[in-house]
Parts: sequence; structure tokens; C-alpha cells
Amino acid sequence: MVKTEVIGRRLGLLSEYLARLDELKLDSNLISDSIRYAAAERFLQLAIEACFDIGEHWIVDNELGTPDSYREIPQILFEKEKIDQNVAESWMTMAGFRNVLVHDYVKIDRARIVYFLNNNLQELYKLQSIFSGLI
Repeated sequence: MVKTEVIGRRLGLLSEYLARLDELKLDSNLISDSIRYAAAERFLQLAIEACFDIGEHWIVDNELGTPDSYREIPQILFEKEKIDQNVAESWMTMAGFRNVLVHDYVKIDRARIVYFLNNNLQELYKLQSIFSGLI
């Protein structure tokens, strides 16, 4: 049985991160303002990680396996017909993007972060909606 309070707390955090990202993406000076840019980068990392935490918790709690990597989480949920292929593929791409945020921070192109905020943030909202339906 899914521990709704655990997923609920993470969904609350995800909502907070997404709200902050929505605010930041409207800032025309985001690329040049290092503090606001850093906030956007960090909230983006946290939002992506929250999605993976929720997915992993749901998988383990429902005894569907133990994912060995972030990329396995959407794959397992796709195989168990909890998400469709497009959502799984998008989510797996986010695993790579999260790794860039965490491990390749020296090489991050600021314009790439702004592009993600303007073009891919809806994918995180889609995951939020899916997770809300799991509890």
C-alpha cells in the first residue's frame, strides 16, 4: 500500500518548486542575474529529483521492484502501465538532464536552462498530475 503521507509531502514540495520555476521563467534577466539563475537551476534539480523520489517510493511500496537508477523508474512504471511511452521517454530524458545539473555544472549553458523552463516545464506538471492520481 502506498504511504500517501510520504508521497503527499513530496507532491507538496514539487508544487512549491514548480511555482518558483513558473515565477523565475518570466524573468527577462534570468540568464544575467546569477542569483536568480542559480535559484532556477536548483529548483529545477529539486523538482526533477522529487519526481524520481515519488516514482521510486511508489514502485518499492507496491513491490514492483527496486530501481537501480533514475532511468529505471519511468521504465518500470511504463511496463506496469502507470504511465504511457511518451511520459516515460520524457522522464528518462529528465534523468540525463538532472545528471547534467548535478555533475556537469561547469558546462551548463544558461540558455539551456531557460529553454527547459519555457518548453519542458509542462512535463513536470504532467508527472505531478500522474502522481496525484497514484495516491
